[in-house]
Order: sequence, then C-alpha cells, then structure tokens
Amino acid sequence: DYKAIAEHFDKLAHNNRHLIGSEIRGILLYFRGLNYTLIPAQDTCSYEMCAENGILFLFPQYNPTCWMNKTTVAYVDAILDAAIEMHNLNKNIPVGIYGGSMGGYNAFHFARSSSHHIVAACVNCPCCNMEYELYANSTSILQKYFESAISDTDDFPAYVHENSPLNMVEKL
Repeated sequence: DYKAIAEHFDKLAHNNRHLIGSEIRGILLYFRGLNYTLIPAQDTCSYEMCAENGILFLFPQYNPTCWMNKTTVAYVDAILDAAIEMHNLNKNIPVGIYGGSMGGYNAFHFARSSSHHIVAACVNCPCCNMEYELYANSTSILQKYFESAISDTDDFPAYVHENSPLNMVEKL
C-alpha cells in the first residue's frame, strides 16, 4: 500500500533523494547480487553521480537471496510508484536498471515484467543460463531459486527454461 511504503520509503529503498538539488529527470534502480546484504554508503559514486545529474538512485531492499519473481517485481514496482507519487513525477519517467550476478538476472526479469518505462539496463556478469547455473551450482543456488519460483509455477523445469535470460532476450 502506497501510504505504508511512503511512510517507510527510506528503509524500503536506500536512495539519494536528499542529495538531489534539481528536478528529478530519471530513476536508476540497483539490483543486488546473491547474498549481498551491505547497504551502499550514501557517499558512493552512484549516489553522488546520479544526484548531480538529477537521477533518483534507488536500492530496493528485498530478500538478499531473492531471485526475481512476480511478487518481487510487484514490490519493486510499488516502490517506484511511491517514488513517482512522492516527488510528483511523470508516470513515464525514464527508469534505468543495473545489477550483477543474481542482480543482473533480476534486471532482465524486471525489464521484461515491470509496468514502468525501462529505457536502459546494465548487467555485470548476470546469471544468464539458469539451466546450467542451477544444476552445476546446485548446492549454492538451487534451493533459493526453487524457493522464489515455487509460487509462480507448477512445472519447475519449464519455469527454469522460460526464465533463463538466454531464452528471454527476444521478449525484452
């Protein structure tokens, strides 16, 4: 709900809004890699560089082992909706996304499924071939991926294939 998100916005999405001295011209979302639990310092180059250029930097706080699924897309979309409302921004404001490893995978999924105007994405070493990643690294990621997928599917192997970034490029 918008009111609850707005009330707790700075805890739900670390951001640079206090540094922006001009009109907000765009939004940049950062998606974390697997188990990345650190909160970027407010003086990181992303915070300052974005602020200097009128870009609202958002680092949504979701489960650190969360592979993007329908629920996570809806949650991050709700955070974006709240930011747009709170700052009276155009609903079609340009949104850029970036992330690495699992965050790169999440960026692919968010770009495909978000209701927002995604104009650019930068992915660093994303998990692109999920069939390989899951079965070759099964001790590290299979359980967490399964946990995120179970609410979206009854056919896990088909879900893995369909949601592997290698197989969704034409849908972007």
